Amino acid sequence: MTDQLLQSIAETIARRVNDELSPFEGFDLRADAGEPGMVYVALRGAKKEAEVGERLATKLAALVADVLEKSDEKGLDFALAMGRGNKDLLLRVEVQ
Repeated sequence: MTDQLLQSIAETIARRVNDELSPFEGFDLRADAGEPGMVYVALRGAKKEAEVGERLATKLAALVADVLEKSDEKGLDFALAMGRGNKDLLLRVEVQ
């Protein structure tokens, strides 16, 4: 699988997250594609809102699964991770 394909998928995921999930439960949300296959999502001001993050992770997982299902590349999978920044709740998607 090429870096170009992974980058394209990451950009598609980030675009859909921004279009379909922002704002999320009253919090501003921003998703950005990073290096190939990586998407970074920040839920602004939600550092202490783990339950909101869990609900976002559920929605995010469904969205990513949909993008991968529609991809021409078969056998792709993904992993989600959640953490905290200074003020934000942070989620990372890694497509592999």
